[in-house]
Amino acid sequence: MFSGCQISLSGSSIPPDVNTISIANLSNESGSMPVQLGQQLAESIRNYYLQNTSLKIVPSGGDYQLSGRVIGYELSPVAPTSDNRAASNRLTIKLSLTFVNTKNDKESFKDQQFSQFCDFEQSKSLTQEETNLIQCISQKIELDLFNKTVANW
Repeated sequence: MFSGCQISLSGSSIPPDVNTISIANLSNESGSMPVQLGQQLAESIRNYYLQNTSLKIVPSGGDYQLSGRVIGYELSPVAPTSDNRAASNRLTIKLSLTFVNTKNDKESFKDQQFSQFCDFEQSKSLTQEETNLIQCISQKIELDLFNKTVANW
């Protein structure tokens, strides 16, 4: 069972002279993550921007440019019970991202860390829950990133 994975959005603030965004695949500096995670997260972020803005995705040289790396993929126990066992586990994914706004450099940032997590029941294994956990975490990171880059929140 997951909680907090529903995400809604209201508005963005993109100047009229900004038309494109390029989002590079994320490199792996975590070591312990699934091989395709960087590509999967980048594709999910691309889809989020496509669905929630009028920006066109370009391979490189966009008005907005996003790149980065996965720097953490960690499993940890949470919610200890009275007998010192974990009632649930937590998967945390950490990214270090660089955003370049070619129209307004003041809005650019370098090596900004984004970290999110989702919990799952102790009775289930990471292998059983990994796909759903990654999707849940990805949605949270997408919203954080979107708010930081175009929603001006």
